[in-house]
Amino acid sequence: MKVNITLTIDFEKKNIFESLKHVHGKTFSDVLDEGLNETLLNVVSESFVEMKIKETETELEVLKRNLSDIQEIKARRAKLLK
Repeated sequence: MKVNITLTIDFEKKNIFESLKHVHGKTFSDVLDEGLNETLLNVVSESFVEMKIKETETELEVLKRNLSDIQEIKARRAKLLK
């Protein structure tokens, strides 16, 4: 999903960037995406990512157990209605 944002940048840098578009072939969005990706890779450590994966896996296991319990209740209810 993409969102619109408003940027304030140095006028001279904007002019230079736009004048060299035929060389680099990038849009402001391209450059911003690349910069954000690089920053996130530098800032977000692998250990943090691994921790978040483990947390999410734990949450997923809880949800699976809850789903199983609810499905069992549904099956019991269906037997009662017969």
